[in-house]
Amino acid sequence: MNKEQIIAAIILATGKKVAPLSKEKGYTKAIFYRVINGEVKKSPIRQMISDIIDRPINEIWPESAEEGK
Repeated sequence: MNKEQIIAAIILATGKKVAPLSKEKGYTKAIFYRVINGEVKKSPIRQMISDIIDRPINEIWPESAEEGK
């Protein structure tokens, strides 16, 4: 998924944009966006986003599947 698709899926699932959601979860919006953009690969935020939008991490960030090989 690209970053726009991830953000849209978050909004669809929660009714919230990234900034208020990140604040609610106790993180900065900057770190959320870095995770969404794939800049940060080792973060509990990846699993959180995966759970929120109900898609596996390797479907959201396909490079994660490649790194595991």
